[in-house]
Amino acid sequence: MDIDVFSADELDGVFRVLRTALNPSGPLQPGERKLLETYSRITAYSLAGTDPFSIRPEEARVDGAHRRKRLVQLASIAALFSSPCAGST
Repeated sequence: MDIDVFSADELDGVFRVLRTALNPSGPLQPGERKLLETYSRITAYSLAGTDPFSIRPEEARVDGAHRRKRLVQLASIAALFSSPCAGST
């Protein structure tokens, strides 16, 4: 899965989407922050010392169907990271 597909001008919004998927309000937990830091290294994005602001769905903008699909997939992983599914019994 290629995960470095976004243009430089889309990355602010991408990180806001991922932040919102991790935790839409309140500060990020250390593990959540580490996920953003790791992805910022992959994409060569300069992540600020503070958590990115959350974003409303209608504010998210990514060009191209492939990149939009990838953002949904990454946001899904981020959401599962902070709220994992319980295993079946």
